[in-house]
Amino acid sequence: MRPLNILYIISFIWPALVGAQDSIAVRSANALAFIDETSWQYYNTAQWSRLITFSDSTIKAGVDFYYLRVRYGVACFEQEKYRDAAKQFEIAYQQDPTDEFTLEYLYYSLLYSERFTEARRLTCSMSNTLLERLNVKSKFDVDLVNMTAGIKHTDSTAFQNPHYSEILLTHFAGRRLLLTHALNTYQQTENRFSVDQYQYYLKASLAHKKGFILQAGVHGWVAKADIWSAEKTIVTSTFVISANNSGQGAQTGTISSQVYTLTQVPKRLYGLAGALNLGKQYRLFSWNTGLGIMDMDTAFQYQGSLSLQLYPLRNNKLVVGATGYLHNVNGRHHINQAWSAFVSYYPCNRFTLYGNVFFNNGPNITESIAGYVANSIDFTRMRSALVLAGGLTQNLWINATLGLEQKHHFTSDYKYMYKVFSIGLRYYPRLKSQP
Repeated sequence: MRPLNILYIISFIWPALVGAQDSIAVRSANALAFIDETSWQYYNTAQWSRLITFSDSTIKAGVDFYYLRVRYGVACFEQEKYRDAAKQFEIAYQQDPTDEFTLEYLYYSLLYSERFTEARRLTCSMSNTLLERLNVKSKFDVDLVNMTAGIKHTDSTAFQNPHYSEILLTHFAGRRLLLTHALNTYQQTENRFSVDQYQYYLKASLAHKKGFILQAGVHGWVAKADIWSAEKTIVTSTFVISANNSGQGAQTGTISSQVYTLTQVPKRLYGLAGALNLGKQYRLFSWNTGLGIMDMDTAFQYQGSLSLQLYPLRNNKLVVGATGYLHNVNGRHHINQAWSAFVSYYPCNRFTLYGNVFFNNGPNITESIAGYVANSIDFTRMRSALVLAGGLTQNLWINATLGLEQKHHFTSDYKYMYKVFSIGLRYYPRLKSQP
């Protein structure tokens, strides 16, 4: 039996054995002194696994105090269990909001758990000295700059290969609000039309207490499309029949035929999508639910989503998640379904793998809080992608995407495939090493 459990049992039977009420205070003081000394010994000698086990059993036994939580949190942090560490530092900070040692560790635990808006919200309680040490210099710090360019290779002779690009900027607006801006371009020529599409996306993320995150996104686009149009023309030809031997004179006649001339008619098409999302973070999982709308030149769509993410390693080194969608077009009674799943893995500090699949039995939908909108009017029935990212430096990363898309012609049963390739650069100007 562990010494802690023995002390815990003795704490109940000691007063009956001794018969003195003041022995309760003596017993409690001795037990707390033992716990404090043991946890400090494990902390001071960096025995992190033992400290985690000891602290967990102590707290479950009903003993809890500030320095035990802090040491427990540091042990989890050193074991890279950042989501566990965040939980312990949150409780420790509630017990003593004046200690910035705890505040700094809580900030990095949230940051390394990729809970950026929660980490930013925490800076409202920090001194100027700590803000400077964390490189939080202003209320409008840039968090991420991303540039991506890609091409899709089709197996259909009816389409030319489209290409696209994106510039993305994420920055803070104040101490609680995180804003994301993205500009996209898309160009393609096919047998129906040629199109130049330009998009702008804005997302706002706001952290609330107890791990709640509220996010809203709006996505607008304009497309200049040169649509092929067949104009019908009736051509009339006149002919003469010469006189014959029967004495009948020359006669005239006419023949009418239809001739179609292909011309390109320039058009401007507009679209708008919006979404509202609410999520909550826990140590081992998080959930998100959202509502979205999309208004295009040909359809108006409603959709709802529910997603779940799991963190089996108690950090973001391995994340597994899935999202389900229900969507409806133009108020019809039929409800379409779509779902996606992903896995994200960090085998080392400067290399990541990300894979996802997507299936849909209806028209195109928006994803990622209206951040992802299909560029083609044809339906995406299946999509899969593998993303590899590596750190050139601590702040500069390069990423490449390999993917497949199965498209379904929106008015016929014609199907075709895209092979997708893109490459991008990501820059994190504020990323610093851990404390």
